[in-house]
This record gives sequence, C-alpha cells and structure tokens, in this order.
Amino acid sequence: MKGISLKARVYIISIIILGTFLFVYLSLRADFQAVPLQSFLVFLVLVAVSNVLYVELPKGGYVTVNFAIYYTLIILFGASISVWIMVLGDLLGEFLNWKINNNKAPWYKILFNEAQFCLAVGLAGLSYEVLAVSGGHLFQNWLALVAALFIFMLINTGAVATVLALTQNLTLMDILSINIKWSVPNFLALAPLGLLIAAVYRSTGIMGVLLFFIPLLVARHSFKLYMDMRKMYLKTIETLATAMEAKDAYTRGHSERVARYTVATAKELKMREDQVENLRYLALLHDIGKTGTRESILNKPGRLDRKEFEVMKKHAELGAEIVRKIEQLQEGYEVVKYHHERWDGGGYPEGISGQNIPLGARIIAVADAFDAMTTNRPYREAMSAQQAWKELQRFAGTQFDPEVVEAFGRALSSLGLEIKEEEEREAVKVRPASIVNSH
Repeated sequence: MKGISLKARVYIISIIILGTFLFVYLSLRADFQAVPLQSFLVFLVLVAVSNVLYVELPKGGYVTVNFAIYYTLIILFGASISVWIMVLGDLLGEFLNWKINNNKAPWYKILFNEAQFCLAVGLAGLSYEVLAVSGGHLFQNWLALVAALFIFMLINTGAVATVLALTQNLTLMDILSINIKWSVPNFLALAPLGLLIAAVYRSTGIMGVLLFFIPLLVARHSFKLYMDMRKMYLKTIETLATAMEAKDAYTRGHSERVARYTVATAKELKMREDQVENLRYLALLHDIGKTGTRESILNKPGRLDRKEFEVMKKHAELGAEIVRKIEQLQEGYEVVKYHHERWDGGGYPEGISGQNIPLGARIIAVADAFDAMTTNRPYREAMSAQQAWKELQRFAGTQFDPEVVEAFGRALSSLGLEIKEEEEREAVKVRPASIVNSH
C-alpha cells in the first residue's frame, strides 16, 4: 500500500475485515445442494466474463454489466449462494483480466473489491430474503426487489467513492458528483434485465439465461461507446486548443497552463468536481476566438495600437459564440465571454463588475494574467513567479476578485510554485497596463 494515506489504509482494511466476516457468516448458512452444479458454473463464468468487459469511469472506478447477474442471483438463490458465485467469478475475472488485458491489480485492490462486493451482494441478498414472500410471484415481491436494488447501489457506490476520495485527495461529493451520474443509470438500466433473466431461468432453465447474455453484452457495448465518444469529445477540445495556439508563436502551451492554474484555483474555492471539470475545458478554449484574429495582430513584435487592440478585443465574444455551439459546454459560454472583465468594471466586452462576472471567468482572468506575465513576449521578458504574484496582489480589488487572487496563491503553492518574495529581491515596479493586460 505504498503511497496511500493512513486514512485510506484504515478504510480499506476495515472494508476487507467486514466483508470477510459477512462472507464467513453467509458460508456457514449456505445450502449448495439447492443449486444445480451446471447453473452454479454457468453463472460463475458469466460473472468472470462480465468482469473482464469493464468500462472505466471519469474519476476512477469502473462499471460492468455484472449487476444484472448479481441481481438475478439474489432473486434466485438468496445471499449465501450469490456471494459464493460472485467471489469465485470475480477472482476468475481478475485472472482473465491479467492474462487478456495485462492488467494485474494490486492485492489490496482485489481484496477491497471482493469485500465491498461481498457486502453489497450479501446485504442486498439478506434484505431480499427478509422481505420476499416465499413462493410468491416475482412481481409480488416488488418491495424486496426495490430494497435489494437500492441497498446494493448504496453500498457499492458509497464504498468505491469513499476509497477514491481518500486515495485521490478529493471530497466524497467530488467523486459522487462525477461518477454517480454514470453508475446510477447503469444500475437502474440493468435491474430490469436481471429481473427478466431470473424469470427466464425459472421457466426455461440455465440455457435461457445464456441467450440473455447477448443483451447484456449489447448494453455494455452501448455504454462503452458513450464513454468512448465522451473521451473523443474531450480530446477534440484539447486538440482545438493546440491548433488555436499554433497561430501565436509566443503563447504555445498557454491554454494548458491556464487550465492547470484554473483547476487548482477552483479546487481551492471548493467548487464541485463536475464544475471544475467543465471549467478546465472552458479554460482550454478561453482564447479560441483568436482563431478569427489576423496573424499579423497576434504575432506583432510590439505593442498593439488602439485600432489593433479593438480588433483583438472581439475574440472574447467570438470565442463565446463558438463555445455556445458545443453542447456539453454551452452553459458556460459566459465564462469565455467575460474572462477579460475587471472587478472594478473597467474590462471588456460589456464592462460588468464584481459578482456580476461569472466566477469561472474571474478565475480564468487571474490565471490568464499570471501566465501572460510569466511568459516571454517580443516586447518584454517574462517575470518570475514571485514578481507576477506581487502584481496580482497589487491589482486585487481593482482588476481581480480579491478572493480569487487569494485562492490562486494557495493554488500556486499546491502546484509547487514558490511565490514568497526573496528577502534580497526588490519588487519590480511596472505600469498596470504593461504587465497585467493579457489581451
């Protein structure tokens, strides 16, 4: 467990211990003779194969179509047999994952996953046993079905989100806000399929179950396509940012640096993780409007005159219109539009001030100015991080939101940038417009 915090270690070990106790308890009450060997083995293999066909989630963790099988097992065989099939199937799946995908998980990760699944399947199964009417029709046991679904979902989602939060130094809400919107619909979509598989098993036996594995694979493939499209979309945004900067020889890498500063600052301001993620892509595209600006202006080896600056200023509104046409980011178009507004109302394009400027735009304004000051330009050399930080402090309350500047300072420290002024170095005195203006 190298590199894992003490809290995370304690949590992981606690889940493993609890899962082990529940597994032992359920094993002592298991009636293996009540399940045909053929059915036991087929379900075990289905769990293993499904485990190999996982789909990764954005903030860590993954989803599979295994829940449909677990749900079927709970309905058909109860907690004890379900846990045994789950554990053996998952372990076989881990072995296949290692051999097929060359993905060998650490021992503690395997034990944690088995333990949390044991808790989820076991407790969901016990709740079903308590609430289900013996010999009743499946749909007569709707309360037991709903209880089993939500108990599994709560334990599985909560256990995984907690360990990810502890190991990634994020809050539990950070993880849940991103991953719950992918995992919960997956559970809700697979539950009816699991119920249907159980009904088919009762009427036709194990061969009917094999036929229903095909819809499970289709469901998994559809979800994977969606996640792949999401990755492709996000990669396209990064490519757009790179292509945009190819026009300006002096700002290559600018958008990526601004995005990095923006994310760190947003986290210091305790923004939700889904908001931070969207803000990162808005920061990458904050200057996309410059694609409509002449290269002679972008690459001018000197300061822009008044007419050229008026042309340059149009990039904020043009960029906002471009972002507005991107479905996943359209709600944040004002962040791009107003990232050159000033706290005191002296910015552009509309001269709005204070809290009327979207928080994301205020954050990007600080990050943008800092990177502009610490980057070489044809008409001046780059400042040091310490000098640029003093300029941000000097203009806090006039050009920049003071709270954002303070959070930005903490963010720089978290990124490993030293911003404390050295005792022997005097602060560089510069005119406001010559340094902080990043166009």
